[in-house]
Amino acid sequence: MKTVFEEYRCLYEIERSKFYGFIFHVAQEEEFKNKLKEIKKELPKATHYCYAYVLENKQKSNDDGEPGGTAGMPILETIKNNDLVNVGVVVVRFFGGIKLGAGGLVRAYSHTTNLACKGAHIQEVSDIPTYELRFAYNLINVLDQELKDVDIIEKRFEEEVIYRIATSDQEISKRVINATNGQVQIKDLGCAKFVSR
Repeated sequence: MKTVFEEYRCLYEIERSKFYGFIFHVAQEEEFKNKLKEIKKELPKATHYCYAYVLENKQKSNDDGEPGGTAGMPILETIKNNDLVNVGVVVVRFFGGIKLGAGGLVRAYSHTTNLACKGAHIQEVSDIPTYELRFAYNLINVLDQELKDVDIIEKRFEEEVIYRIATSDQEISKRVINATNGQVQIKDLGCAKFVSR
C-alpha cells in the first residue's frame, strides 16, 4: 500500500483558469471534511472545489458544480492509477473566462492530480507481523545478537525484559527459542503498519 504523509500543493494553469492541487494523508472521512473546510477558508473566492479520496474501505468523488464526471471522477481515477490509499486530493479551480469543454476539464483535473501525485513524497506502507518477547536479564546479549537483523520497536526493563519486535521472518519464533533453550515467552501481536525505509 502506498500513501503520502506530508501535504503537497501544485498549480496548473490553462486558458487563464488556475487549478490548485492539494494532496494529503487522510485515514477517515471526517479528517477529509475538515481539510476541505480549511482549503475553502484559505481560498474562499474559488469557482469550484472538486475532490476525491481513497480510504482503505471507502472512496468518494465530487464534481462541485462542474459538468458530471469531468472533475471528481478523473481525480479519483488518477489517485487509483497511482496505487494510493488513505489519500485525499482537492483541486480548486479559479475560472479564467474561457470554457474548456468536457474533455478539457477531464484533462485539466487529471493533469493537476497527476502533478500533485508526482510531486508528493509517496511512501510504501507494509503490514508486518509483530511479537512480544519476555525473558530474563541474563539473556539480553544472546537475544540482541539473535535479533540484530530485526526491528526492535520497544525495549522495556521491568521484573523481566520485554522486547516488542517487527519482522517478516516466519522462523523468528524457532530461532529465538533455539538461541535461548526455550527460556523466552513469545506472544504474537498480529500485524502492524510500518512505513518502508
